[in-house]
Amino acid sequence: MKMSVLKKIILIAVALAITVFMLTGIAGCSKVSSVTTPITENILAGLNARDYSVFSKNFDDRLKSELSEDNFDELLAAVDEGYGTYKEGTLKFQGFNIENNITTANYIADFTKKSGTQVQTIIQKSGNSVLVVGFWIK
Repeated sequence: MKMSVLKKIILIAVALAITVFMLTGIAGCSKVSSVTTPITENILAGLNARDYSVFSKNFDDRLKSELSEDNFDELLAAVDEGYGTYKEGTLKFQGFNIENNITTANYIADFTKKSGTQVQTIIQKSGNSVLVVGFWIK
């Protein structure tokens, strides 16, 4: 069976479209990760150092009020009890989602009491800054 020229062109076009889509997705992951990973590492370093100013450095005002310095010791106790201390260098980017100009970056990290812990950092661009509007350890 010979394939018609039109079918060959269509197959080549589909293959190119898939390749471009995959490369764009990879580039998007790389771009998001290059922004969110240092921010997430900083948050986790702040928890380990028990330093609120490091922990909250990139938070927006709403998140700073929700995760305030007044209840930082309570947050530290909960993280210590459930997860332990973050093992530096174990943060692995898993993917992201963008919706309404809000980017959710998903990670897996190891803590002294629990390996493979889900960490989620939610960011939003504000002017020339990137602010953390949400953070979870699950």
